[in-house]
Amino acid sequence: MRVVGWIRYVLPLVLCLATSAEEPLPRGAIARLGMPVQGWEGGVLGVAFSPDSRALLASSADGGLRLWDLGTQQPLWESKGSPRQSIAFSPDGSIIASAGEDGVVRLIDPKTGKQTRVLEGHAAPVLRLAFDPGGKLLASADMSGAVRVWDVADGSTRSNWSVGGQIVWDLSWSEEGSTLDSTWADGTVRILDSSTGEERARCTCDIPLRTAMALSPDARLVASAEEGFAVRLWDATTGKELAAWMGHERCTHSVVFSSDGRLVASASKDRTVRFWEVASGQCALVFPLPESLVWSVSFSTNRALLAAGLQDGTVVLYDLRGAQVSAASMEDAWKALGAPDAAGAMGGIEWLVSHGDRGAEELGARLLAFDEAHVRGWIDALDDDEIKVREKATEELTRVRIAAGNLLRDALERSASAEARARIRAILEATSMPPYSDETLRAVRAVEALERIGTEPAQRVLREIAKSPHVAPEAGAAASALRRLETVRGR
Repeated sequence: MRVVGWIRYVLPLVLCLATSAEEPLPRGAIARLGMPVQGWEGGVLGVAFSPDSRALLASSADGGLRLWDLGTQQPLWESKGSPRQSIAFSPDGSIIASAGEDGVVRLIDPKTGKQTRVLEGHAAPVLRLAFDPGGKLLASADMSGAVRVWDVADGSTRSNWSVGGQIVWDLSWSEEGSTLDSTWADGTVRILDSSTGEERARCTCDIPLRTAMALSPDARLVASAEEGFAVRLWDATTGKELAAWMGHERCTHSVVFSSDGRLVASASKDRTVRFWEVASGQCALVFPLPESLVWSVSFSTNRALLAAGLQDGTVVLYDLRGAQVSAASMEDAWKALGAPDAAGAMGGIEWLVSHGDRGAEELGARLLAFDEAHVRGWIDALDDDEIKVREKATEELTRVRIAAGNLLRDALERSASAEARARIRAILEATSMPPYSDETLRAVRAVEALERIGTEPAQRVLREIAKSPHVAPEAGAAASALRRLETVRGR
């Protein structure tokens, strides 16, 4: 979950006029929950999907907390209390954490809505909550910059520290649970030791007139919103700007990464939400918003839905996959995977997913098969006298680098030519940061399709891709996809 955290304290609570329950849904939306005539008196400060994507939790400025069953679109329960700025599910969905204006962290049973434990210690409003990967620890950060780590089982404080009066914008745990990855209102990215609070790494992104920052799940990238029209992507390690995505016509005020890090959603005062594909830097989808300011946004774990919590007290649900147009054939899907057009690529992915094991087998055949004699010939051509021949060989080897990785690594060790070694190294390493070249783009999109298919044949192909050079983007993407699939199986 990512929320426009500090808006509750920077902007006054100005309620919108009640909207008619008969108002038509925006294009791409499948539901609008908690209509003002039925429900809340304040804006929606936080939205969070359950880990299985079957329920949606929302908190309102009037202190309401409500859980919906997304199958029936009916509330399961509702409670009242202090306005809750941050809400979160534990990884297994067995605990809800909520906190906000009074500085108290409350643990709640999602089945009943009943409070099970109160965690007290913050002296300022709590803006962010994050469970560790095992669900045994909970981190909380307040408006003064104080961070606490709690033991969920007994409510004790494991550690606490302060980063010096800064307002946190994003907070998450590393995959192994040893660090807390965070972004702050001063534009910094800080990697903090989860036991001591010691900074293990820090960089500053020079974001003009920033209004929000979100960290990717792997803590490698930062997306930012600003008073201008751009949504920017940054290297979270160096602070280097990687891309500026243009398309909004007014200020952007909310950004969020999908749980797999492949999409960024941005909401703007131009009354649109845009979905940006990180790998290509292209806009894949644009949906209109109702006439109400977005206060919070969240992707479902399976990335099929996006929830937008609005100032008028409603939550709009968007169906990302229902808006995509599938390719017509395997050949169309394959071409789409390597093209810059993100919308077309999403259609190609949908075609592959809809064909299940056939789609996985087709991808495996195209990604992993190669002609050894041709590859050896192209490797020899890397040292040809003609530059055109060397460039053509580089292009062909890049196309088959996943399948022919062992031959390329062997050639890297044996080649006497400095130029040939440099070209092979560049082919193997590719670029580690987006936007990617066409062949890398095709490979990381193929990984997405294989993860979505999720069957054993698809996982076999993912395991082969994960054997690629560890710096290649598709190798890391495949390894992450396999870990997510393992997590889903373990639920």
